Amino acid sequence: MGRKDKTKYSGPEFKAALIDLQNLIKAGDLDRGISECKRLIKKEPLEPMPQNIYGVVLANLGNLGEAEIAFKKAVSLDSAYDEAWCNLGELLIAVNKPSEAVQALLTCVRITPESFDYRYQLGRALSKDGKSEQAIDAYHNVLSLNSRHVEAHLRISEILLENGNPREALKYQKEAVDIAPNRFELKIELARQFSNLGLRSAALDHLTELIELEPNSFDAHYLCAEIYRSSNMDEQSIAALDECLRIDPTNFDAADIRNQIIQGLDKK
Repeated sequence: MGRKDKTKYSGPEFKAALIDLQNLIKAGDLDRGISECKRLIKKEPLEPMPQNIYGVVLANLGNLGEAEIAFKKAVSLDSAYDEAWCNLGELLIAVNKPSEAVQALLTCVRITPESFDYRYQLGRALSKDGKSEQAIDAYHNVLSLNSRHVEAHLRISEILLENGNPREALKYQKEAVDIAPNRFELKIELARQFSNLGLRSAALDHLTELIELEPNSFDAHYLCAEIYRSSNMDEQSIAALDECLRIDPTNFDAADIRNQIIQGLDKK
């Protein structure tokens, strides 16, 4: 969400070369992209944008150490280059330097406070740095700018679960599902959370609706089987596991649990 035109000194010819470079990257031609980055950096060593693009390409190639150097060079050339600060912050999260990532992303937010993406990345860094309350605050700031940001809802829910507040977490999970009703995996996790809270009837009602929408969902049937089994509803659990094995006949876990239940019934 950063400003795209970060050339400082150069004229139209250089800007045109940057556009060509960006097109190379979009086309996936990273080898040529690396060569062109090096050429532009050599030609205009005081320009920050080629350094930032160079960092992006290096990161995509897995050269995270060199990418970090490139991003730091970009922000040293232009301390207000928010996009490069964000790229640096995300990379520092990836290489497990969360405290440094927090500082980079705080800089980002100061430069462009209206960016919910920068605030979201700040929340990620704070969370990884063990600052749960500050991370939640950052995610709430995201939601104040974009109330339909699904991932912010989910991240808050994750932190609340980790901190032993599952009922409050459930609220954010429900909101995420309401915002993104087509994301089936979110609905499965919501059902799982219902079950974890002991709300098994609500979980089963939710899963029944999901199975009507997607009868070949292994995860939905398997979660049903787990809930039935924990409720001592062995026949229903077997039926759910039969559906699992219909969908995935070679699934060892489903077959093993089914056999355990049957063996238990035989002993009764």
